[in-house]
Amino acid sequence: MEASEKQYLAERLKEAGMSGEKAHVISSRGRWVIVREGLKKAIGSFKQESEAAEKAKSLLDNGITQIVIFHNRDGSVARILHSKNAEVHYSTAG
Repeated sequence: MEASEKQYLAERLKEAGMSGEKAHVISSRGRWVIVREGLKKAIGSFKQESEAAEKAKSLLDNGITQIVIFHNRDGSVARILHSKNAEVHYSTAG
């Protein structure tokens, strides 16, 4: 990821964090769950990760959330999508 791309992503994450418009796709109890920051209840629970991803992308398309953070089963970040429908891959290595 280029430096300008990292800076842009950091700014978008900060904006979304301030507005509470971030959603996370996480693995929980053998299912894939979408949770939005600031809400107590999950938006949805799905058997397949692909189903959760499809729903999460629709949240972006409909303006319900600005950023979706997809997590691996171990909780680490797998990828991040922002509302412009551009996928940004996030890596913890350097």
